Amino acid sequence: MAEAITYQRVWIKYLPVIVMKLKTAVKSSEPQALNLDRYDFENAGIRKNAAYKFNLELKEGRAINNTNGTAMARDFALALNEHEIAKDMVKTGHFTFSMGNKFILTIQKN
Repeated sequence: MAEAITYQRVWIKYLPVIVMKLKTAVKSSEPQALNLDRYDFENAGIRKNAAYKFNLELKEGRAINNTNGTAMARDFALALNEHEIAKDMVKTGHFTFSMGNKFILTIQKN
């Protein structure tokens, strides 16, 4: 069970800024990027040399791709669903969230 919330605390820390980027993505219909601190994720992780990348698609608040393969995506989706404003926003459309090993979170409204 501890692995299920490994990165959720890190995502909760970034949620206020993520919500601002979500609002901008909705208004401008352009992808938004957010630089994250790699050490937050490395300190939260339980595995050394873990891959810190994921792609998550949410349509009307529900994941339409498999998040079981990556704890980062699963915990990100959980954090979004626990934040009322973010939860309401992602229910309004089709969003893609992605992050690569450079720790840049990209938010796009499809």
